[in-house]
Amino acid sequence: MHVSIYRKACTVAVEVIKEAISIKTPGWKASTCTLASCLEGLKGQGDVEVAEELLNLVMKRCPLSPALYDKFKTIIRSGNLDARALDQMEGDDQALKFR
Repeated sequence: MHVSIYRKACTVAVEVIKEAISIKTPGWKASTCTLASCLEGLKGQGDVEVAEELLNLVMKRCPLSPALYDKFKTIIRSGNLDARALDQMEGDDQALKFR
């Protein structure tokens, strides 16, 4: 995917997640894979602060196990979480539910 298209898609995805969390859309759930992709994309763009803000926002609204939170922090710190690691995430095929 062209870099500018990827950046635009990542930016849009982050804004959609933030908006959905802020307005408490009934029935909306954040996908762990989508969140992981957004964090990787932000890290790749050098937007570490934005990635950390997004993760903190999600943590406030969605129950994350300590192990899952640590895996997301790993994405922000290293950006080296591949699909196999995502498959090992606790409930990776499930959505994050609002508190």
